[in-house]
Amino acid sequence: MKDHFRPPRAGRPEVFLLRKRVRRSRASEEDDRTAEAIANATIEERQVEAEYDFSFEYPLMNAVMKVVRDMEARVLSQTYDMDVQMRVSIRQGRLEELKTRLKKAISPF
Repeated sequence: MKDHFRPPRAGRPEVFLLRKRVRRSRASEEDDRTAEAIANATIEERQVEAEYDFSFEYPLMNAVMKVVRDMEARVLSQTYDMDVQMRVSIRQGRLEELKTRLKKAISPF
């Protein structure tokens, strides 16, 4: 039986193949590190909030605060003068519902 072994080619092609293998190895190591980083990462969820300014007369404070609490809005600031001025922050998707409920509370008729 004849041996089909060929001696390696001399020069550049052998070196090129060796470098190519090393690059593949580095790429797979980077893929492994990326996969590990993703697996160990913490997911951070954030909510988009909108701010809303409005004013009303002081005797309506209980009705307004009930709406603000029910809608889970955060009171950012409030000023008491002849009228109460208030700034609240709420999830952007619930802003329109807050506006309609406040309009009903502020002007019941």
